[in-house]
Amino acid sequence: MKNKALRPGRPYGLRYAAGFFLALCVAWFAACDNFGGSVEWVSYSIVYHANDGSGRTETSTHRYGTPHNIQENMFGHYGLFLGWAGSPRGGRVFDEGDPVRRLATSAGQTINLYAMWDGFIITFDANGGFGNIPRPMLGSGDLALPPGTGLFKAGYVFIGWNTTPDGPEGFLEFEVTGDITLFAQWEPAFGEPVTITFNVNGGIGGSPSITRNPGVAVRLPNDEGFSRVGHVFSGWSTTPDGSAGILMAGSSFVLNENISLFAVWALRFTVTFNANGGTGNIPPETGATDVGVTLPYALGFSRPGYYFAGWNTMANGAGEAFVPGQNFVPDPALGNVTLYALWSPALAFFVVHFDLNGGIGAAPYTKAGGAGFPIRLPCDAGFSRPGYDFAGWNTAADGSGESFAAGQDFVPAGNLSLYAMWE
Repeated sequence: MKNKALRPGRPYGLRYAAGFFLALCVAWFAACDNFGGSVEWVSYSIVYHANDGSGRTETSTHRYGTPHNIQENMFGHYGLFLGWAGSPRGGRVFDEGDPVRRLATSAGQTINLYAMWDGFIITFDANGGFGNIPRPMLGSGDLALPPGTGLFKAGYVFIGWNTTPDGPEGFLEFEVTGDITLFAQWEPAFGEPVTITFNVNGGIGGSPSITRNPGVAVRLPNDEGFSRVGHVFSGWSTTPDGSAGILMAGSSFVLNENISLFAVWALRFTVTFNANGGTGNIPPETGATDVGVTLPYALGFSRPGYYFAGWNTMANGAGEAFVPGQNFVPDPALGNVTLYALWSPALAFFVVHFDLNGGIGAAPYTKAGGAGFPIRLPCDAGFSRPGYDFAGWNTAADGSGESFAAGQDFVPAGNLSLYAMWE
């Protein structure tokens, strides 16, 4: 073979170098596309996961390096959508609609993003049942609860959820304000329904009846929807006068047969407090004959020279007496009542000082006494006067006052000194 002559000025080595340089540039542009360059032929997909939500958000396809918005969330959930994360429990990475350019590292790669939700944790307890127990869910505010599909309990039917195992009522809507466990509620599946009716027994308004299967517990209503002038609602009873016992509003009552319950009423009354010679004011107390009122101490009353001795239904103390702190329930036939403060004279105590009046030794200690509390006058133990015999006590040092014998009971009428008498 003949060798081709090389053209002057274009050596073979130069052409080889140019070809190598072109191939190197192609490889460089491809690498740039994968790692942040501007060549745009690598595509990838983003798959969106509901992460305990429901519904569907379409997969999006992106070209590496070209801005393309992440999908808006189309999933449904009880909680608030926070954004998209790279793992089911990861922190938020992207908001819906955020533009992205370079998430993939190789052509055809699939990127997974997970919806992140905010809310309180609601867990469900079958409460003796079995089957398809709802998964824990996130939510807040007023929520529709799972209908119990797939939950079973032999001989019972599902009636809803409650915050306590013994219910007794079930509900399928609930306002969630914090983490909570809800318990399935069941009622017997057999037997003719029975009804409890509520008689307001002299009141006005009414309370709707409740119908349930036999053996089901119901919660007794309060007095919302009815009232009685001058009375306070006490509860329910199977007899109009409450003699069969009172069932408190809100308590659980098991329905076994058709039954009527009667509202029990307590008479409302007011107790007025009369100072009865004293001064000051004590506000009236309002109560009802089912619970009464606690009688106050007379902290708002006073009477100089007297102390408070209790309350009485009559001003002269000849009626029924009561002590402070006692629970007071008046005769229903009397209605409103006035109670009168009772006063007793305050005890006055006086001081008696003993003067040895020329004697030597230890004088008796000063003593105090008053009406009802006499002083026993001391003898001469501990003191004496040389050449004299102790002869008692006198209100005057020279013996011209009133004399008292040692050991005598003495009631002072004021502060005074008693002097030892010698003879």
